[in-house]
Amino acid sequence: MTLMIGDIHSQAGIAEKFFLKKYKGEMKVSVGDLVDDSSIPDKDVVETMRIAVSTDPRSTILLTGNHELNYFGAYAEKWKKAGDIKDRKGVPRCVGFRKSIFNDIYSIIEKNQSRFKLAYYDKDTKTLITHAGVSRAWFGMLGESGFVKRWDYDSLISYLENTNPFSIPETSPIFYEGKSIAGPISCRLECFEPILDLNQVFGHTPTKRIRRIDCLYPENYMIDCLKSKTQILEAKKRNGETEFKILELYGK
Repeated sequence: MTLMIGDIHSQAGIAEKFFLKKYKGEMKVSVGDLVDDSSIPDKDVVETMRIAVSTDPRSTILLTGNHELNYFGAYAEKWKKAGDIKDRKGVPRCVGFRKSIFNDIYSIIEKNQSRFKLAYYDKDTKTLITHAGVSRAWFGMLGESGFVKRWDYDSLISYLENTNPFSIPETSPIFYEGKSIAGPISCRLECFEPILDLNQVFGHTPTKRIRRIDCLYPENYMIDCLKSKTQILEAKKRNGETEFKILELYGK
């Protein structure tokens, strides 16, 4: 069984409940965007990240969202080189980013780089989990560009799972964001197109509750709902079939 939680965005209480208290021993996956929220105190932003990296890497997967990349990686290095974090000319910045805790978050990620992944594939349920989703069009673009074998699922999964999100250049297709095609860090719902025979779970696009995207097969779920509902998603194999179930984090 695998439990997946959407974009936590510095809600330290939710992070503590999910990572440390309620689901001990279960495989847990965070889809990224642990940081940032302009309405939450600095200490809670830092504490959320500290809680996440304190978990056991054997049972907790931390995926990387676009917000983490503003504190460490290609974009964060631009901030540092600029000398003044307020000087953001030509440097993307996510809503909620704050100068006051830049060094704290940078330091936490720097010491725990190996914990942060770009994707996680749950072989048992044949489910690909990323921050923003992998669209069929982007998969096709990767094949045409020679990054993966054309329409080869194993090649796609290997590419995503073995890419260090903090070491890739800005020119990487991971960061690609066009009108109709976008990569797994920034794919928007209007860009998302299901990939046949591949279940997917992702966050990034806010939703009022965990939502299954309309298509008969495969199953695709949006789970960035924590601002409205404290729901998480469970995936498990039952009688040879993959079964998804929405759970209430604060329920029994």
